[in-house]
Formats: sequence, structure tokens, C-alpha cells
Amino acid sequence: MDSSAFFLKTISDIFTAGGAITAFSLLIYVVTFQIKDLVTRTYTILLACVVVILGTDAFFTTTINPGELSFLLRLQYIGLIIVPTAYFYFSNALLSLTGKPSQGKRTVFGIITIGVSLVFIYLNFTGKLYSDIAIDNSPVPNIQRTMFFDVFTGYFIIVLVAVWYNFVRAVQRTASKKSKRRMIYLVIAAFGPALGSFPYLLYGSSIIQIYPSLFWLISIIAYLLISISIIAMTYTVSFFGLPWPDRLIKSRLLKWIMRGPATAILTLGVTTIISRLGAQYNLDLSAFEILGMVATIVIFEFSVTIFAPYWERILFFGDEKNELEKIRQLENKLLTKNDLQHLLELILASFCDMLQTKNAAIYEILDGSIGKKIADIGQIGTPLEFNATEIDFNKSDDSQILLYRTLKQDLIFPIYQSIGEVTNLLGILHCPGSRHIDLNDEKQENLKQLVSRASMVLYDRKQQENIINSLEIFTPQVSELQTLLASSRFNQSKIYRDEDITASEKFNKYVKDALDHFFGGPRLSRSPLLQLISVKNRINFHSETAVTALRAILHQAIDRLRPNGERRHTNEWLLFNIIDYKFLEGWKVRDLCRKLSLSEADFYRKQKIAVSAVADQIMIIERENN
Repeated sequence: MDSSAFFLKTISDIFTAGGAITAFSLLIYVVTFQIKDLVTRTYTILLACVVVILGTDAFFTTTINPGELSFLLRLQYIGLIIVPTAYFYFSNALLSLTGKPSQGKRTVFGIITIGVSLVFIYLNFTGKLYSDIAIDNSPVPNIQRTMFFDVFTGYFIIVLVAVWYNFVRAVQRTASKKSKRRMIYLVIAAFGPALGSFPYLLYGSSIIQIYPSLFWLISIIAYLLISISIIAMTYTVSFFGLPWPDRLIKSRLLKWIMRGPATAILTLGVTTIISRLGAQYNLDLSAFEILGMVATIVIFEFSVTIFAPYWERILFFGDEKNELEKIRQLENKLLTKNDLQHLLELILASFCDMLQTKNAAIYEILDGSIGKKIADIGQIGTPLEFNATEIDFNKSDDSQILLYRTLKQDLIFPIYQSIGEVTNLLGILHCPGSRHIDLNDEKQENLKQLVSRASMVLYDRKQQENIINSLEIFTPQVSELQTLLASSRFNQSKIYRDEDITASEKFNKYVKDALDHFFGGPRLSRSPLLQLISVKNRINFHSETAVTALRAILHQAIDRLRPNGERRHTNEWLLFNIIDYKFLEGWKVRDLCRKLSLSEADFYRKQKIAVSAVADQIMIIERENN
């Protein structure tokens, strides 16, 4: 093999493996984030075909065994045969998404493509699609074409014509500028996998024997085209059905590509080039292969981490930079309850060191009374119990720390927050058993500083609770807007219609998930049931958080299942008992089956009926609120 052919073959092998890695990574991305949508499901099949085609082609470079090559080639042609069918169903789903469902013709044509694909798969395994595999001086295993192979080539072209006809109609039906632009990107990018299949249609042609360098050049272009096109297609398909803002979709996809396929391809390229150079010049470069692999992965991953915030600001934020920066700062700077409690414990530790005592605690003030203990250190014993309004918390002058003693001669430090002329009592710092402590001026100043720090933490704690409660109230509306954005991006008519959650096939599942996390959890806080009108009404009229409102609706629906009178363990009470014991009281299934005299199999059947009954009651409540 001459040097030019060797160089082109090496680059082609890298691009082949790179294309397979890219397709597989994007397949995982699509399956992970958006498999629920019809368009993405059909696109997943198309991506799987590309993975099979490029993956088997990458293995061709690792073996010359005729049996293995025959198996790989027949596997590869399964993917190639399914490509036209996957393309058609993808274009059909795309056109249906724009509000043009099939009236019968596209459905029939799709069934025909499935039947034809099965015929060609049969011909593939019986050796009638192509005959022998020749390993000669040609660049790749050379198949002997048959008449059926030429028929398949014609069929491939006919189906792709129908596919692009659907694509053009989908573009014409898209209304908004941004969505139309993305649809055009998709149609252009869709040429990639089809044109990338061209080298496989050359198998058995004399051109690959006469011009091997030309074949490798065509292969490089084809593999590069496939990689770029499936990235562009995945980018566009990511906007179908995903209720995420555009910037988040772009950012996640770019990070996925950079950390996954880009890193893998770059590492593969470095190691392949080092390996091929060693083989070409009879040098042992195995140590450099390992070094190059490790260095490439570490340096590239480090670069992605360092430069990700900068490219996000440049590529995705645009005019929203200031708003998004504030949102990001809010996420980074908000402290959780555990963070604030840890800070209070540090303050208490410093307080105890200052007074040479072992015990101290901080209580919050609720409606003028001592509330729950929110931080402590040492052995506090009996909680502090008295009404804060009964203690004379008169402010002393600035030179003295506010210090009081209870009837038990414990030290009490009121924690104030002053805003203008208004002074609020936020909490109490309690130090039990400290009767005789001499506070000089320095200690008083230091203690005053510690109390001031505690005041700042308690005030910030209340403010952050208000922010989080506001976010909970705001979440259902944001979720509804995101869902509306996702459903209306490519179908303008959906902006007129509200999605009816109660009409969903998964409504019972949503109810079951919410009941499973009735007292808190992601299945409740992120439940689609938060979009119910009855939940929104409670939020508006009762000023409740979204989770509290949904929990109230679930409780209301469960109460409607309760028969009149005292609880019994009869069939009349069975559905209510199952829901109440299992989800509200948290009984274990085994104990509950014993209580209700049911087998586990019978219990799960009855539980399904009980959950369905709760769902029916929620539907009734929803109609009443509507």
C-alpha cells in the first residue's frame, strides 16, 4: 500500500470508529432524555441502524477471517436494509407532529416498506442479496453483487424520495421562524446518513479496486458527513417534546458530545496514529500509546470543565446573560437548612468556648412563643419552655450585651433583627447551668458579635424559606409554560389547546407515584398532577405551596372513598383501608395483607383498583373545579 493510501486508510479508520462512537453516544442521549416522543422513538431506530452500520465497519479493520467477515457484513446489511424504513417512519412522525397525521396512504406505504425490508433481510441471510466475499487487493472485503442488490439500490432511492417529500411538507407546515429554521436544519442534516451509506453501495464495484485512494477519500467524507449530520439531527430532534428551555437543550447536548464522543474520538485518534506509525516503521511505541491516551483524556476533560462556562455565555446566553447569571448565582449562593444549621453550630461552639461552658442551644421564635430547637451543642436536657412575651427583653445600651437569666439562673441571649425602626425577636440563645460568669468588656463585645452572627443566620434562614416557598408556588406555572413550549414548537395549533392530564393514559400512574411520595419526594414535587386546575385553585385561593395543594387534593379524593361510620375491615371498606394503611400510615405490605386477610398477589390487584378509584375521584374534583 502506498503512503497516500496508508494515510487515507488510517484517517478513514479513525473516522469510522468515531462515527460509530458518536452515533452510539447520541443514541444513549436520545434514549435517556426523550424516548417518550414519537419523533424521537423513530429517530432512535434510525440512530440504531447507523450504530450497526458504522460499528460493524469499524470491526472490519480488526479481522481478516472469512467467517467473521461474513457475519459482520451480513449484520451490517441488516442495518443498511432497515435504514429506508426507519427514514420513512421518522419523516412520517415529523409530518404528523406538525398537525398532518396520516390519512391512510402513508400508513400503507410504511407497512409496505416493512414487508420489503423483511424480504431483503431474508435475501441477505440466504446469500441471494450478494454472493461470495472476496479478500483480494481491494481496500475492503469485496462482495459479489447480484440482481437483488441492484433492486435494493433502486428501492433505497425510491423510499428516500418519499422521505424528502414528507420533509418538505413538514417544513412548509411549520409556522414560527425559529422552528422553521430548525426544521430546515433537520432536512439538510438528514441527507447525511443516506449519503453516508454510499460507500456500502459501492461494495462489489470495480471502482474500489481501480482507485483505492479515491475510495478511502470518499469513505472519509462519508463518515465525517454522517457524524456531523447525526449531531445536527439530534440537536434538532432534541426540541421535540422536551419541556426544557432552548439554552438548556443546547448546553446539555454540547456537554454530552464534548465529554463523550469528542473525548473518545480524540483519544482513539491519538492512539491509532501512534500505533500505525509504530507498525509502519517497526518501532515499539506501546508506552507512548498509553501515555497519549491518558494525557488526551485528562487534558481534554480538564479543558471542557474549565471552558464550559465561557462557551455557554458566548453561544447560548445572548441577550439573557444578566438574567441567567442571576439565576445561576442564586443556585450557587443559596444555603440549605443543613448548611445554615452547621453555621449555627459553629457559632454555638465559639459561644461555649468563650464562656467556658459545654451546653448551648438556639430556639426560633414563632408568634411570640419559643418554637422548636434548631441547633444545639452538648447535652441540653429539657427543652426551653416559656412564653417569650413574658420575659422583659428590654434593650440595653450599645456597650452592654443583652443578657438575662431565667428562674433556673440559665443565661438567655435574645437574638434581634433590626430593620429601620422595627426590631423583631428572631430567636433565643440558651445556655443552661451558667449561673456565675464574669463578662468583661472584651467578652461582652465578642459575645455581642456572635449574637449578631446568629441573628444574620436566622434572618437569612427565614428569607430563604420564603424564596423556596415562592419557587414551589411558581413551579406548576413554569412547568405548564414549558410543556406548552415543547408541544407548540412545531405545531401551532397546540397553542390553542390545554393538555388534559386526566385524559392521559398514564394518569393512574401519576396518582400512584404521588401517593408513593405522599409525605415528600420527587414523584410528588415534580408530579404532572401539579398541572391540575384544582391544584392551581388551591394555590390561588388558599396561598398554599404546590406540593401542599396537591397533597390536599389527594387527601380529599381519599376521604371520598371512606364509607360512613366507624372503620371496619369488611369489603365495603377495603379500598379505603388499602390506600389509608399503605400510603398514609405507611404499613408494610406483609403486615397489611395479614391485617386485611389478603394474599400478596390479591393485595396488589386490589391496590391497583384502589388507586384507580382515587384517580376517578380526582377527575370528579377536577370537573367540579372546572
